[in-house]
Amino acid sequence: TQNRMTVVEGYFGRKVHANVDSFTALCQGEQRELLVEHISTNSTAFIQRRQGEADEFIGSKTECALLMLAEELGGDYEAVRTATKERVVHMYPFSSAKKSSGLVLAAAGAAAAPAKKSSKKGK
Repeated sequence: TQNRMTVVEGYFGRKVHANVDSFTALCQGEQRELLVEHISTNSTAFIQRRQGEADEFIGSKTECALLMLAEELGGDYEAVRTATKERVVHMYPFSSAKKSSGLVLAAAGAAAAPAKKSSKKGK
């Protein structure tokens, strides 16, 4: 067994997609880029690649599953994290009481009064 969590369904366009393939097929363009950006930056987990061995997933199993989804969507979570590092305004760590975590990012290319984007994982 692989003993790892994976994403099995998604919600996109106010519709439940019972398998990841239909979800990833519909999530295209800017929406895909935004999803990869927020999955990548709203996480402290990472995947340690090992030559000739199984990958090691470090951190929350849920976050690792989302990082794998970002890769399925064509994203490189490490490159995205590096590119967005300076734009992170605030990270709200996971709260057991709220069962969620969050992130506020300054929008790319924002002017003097930067626009902000936020994302939330959880309830």
